Amino acid sequence: MHAWRAAALAFLALAFPSLAPAGFQEGVAAHQRGDYPAAFKEFKPLAEQGVAEAQFNLGVMYRQGLGVGQDFAEARKWYRKAADQGHAKAQLNLGTLYAQGMGVKADPAEALKWYKRAAEGGLPAAQRILGEAYARGEGIGRDLVLAHAWLSLAEKRGDPEAPALLREAAAQMTPGELWEAQRLAEGWARRQTGEIPLFRRP
Repeated sequence: MHAWRAAALAFLALAFPSLAPAGFQEGVAAHQRGDYPAAFKEFKPLAEQGVAEAQFNLGVMYRQGLGVGQDFAEARKWYRKAADQGHAKAQLNLGTLYAQGMGVKADPAEALKWYKRAAEGGLPAAQRILGEAYARGEGIGRDLVLAHAWLSLAEKRGDPEAPALLREAAAQMTPGELWEAQRLAEGWARRQTGEIPLFRRP
C-alpha cells in the first residue's frame, strides 16, 4: 500500500548517556564501529531485563541481520516488547512488519494500530503514514480532516514527505474542514504526549 512505505529502522543511542544502563553505551559504540556481535552481546541481557531501548535495538539487529541471522519473527518479538512500553520507534517498526508481512501474515488493521500509537507518541514518520492512510482510505475510513491534522503534525516535526501530502489533502477540502483539521492539530500540539487521547473523532 502506498501509505506504508518502509518505515525508518534507525538504531537508537540515548540522548543522555549518563542515564543509560551499564553496557548500553558500550553496545552503541560497538555498533558504530561495525562490531555487531559485540553490540548484540551488550544489548541482549539488557533487553531481557526489560530495557526498552535495548529491546528496540535488538529488534533492529534481527530485522537487518546485524551480528545475528536475519529473523523477522525475533525482530517482531523484541519490537513488541519495547512497543508495549510505549517506545514509539518500536511501534512504528512493528507496524511496518505487519504492513509488509515480514515474519507474520500481513495485517493492515494491526499495522495501523501500531502506526497510530507511534503517531500519538509524536513520531513524525508515523504521523505521516497515518495521515496518508486517512487521506487515501487505505485500511481505514477515508477522512481528510484527520489526514490533514496528522500530516500537519508530521510537517511541523520535520517529516520531508509530509508537505506534498498535506497540499494534496488540502486541495480536496472545504474551508470548514481545513479549520477543523487545524484546530485538531493545534490542540494536540499544546498537550504533552500521552496525557490526553489525541483525536476523539472515530
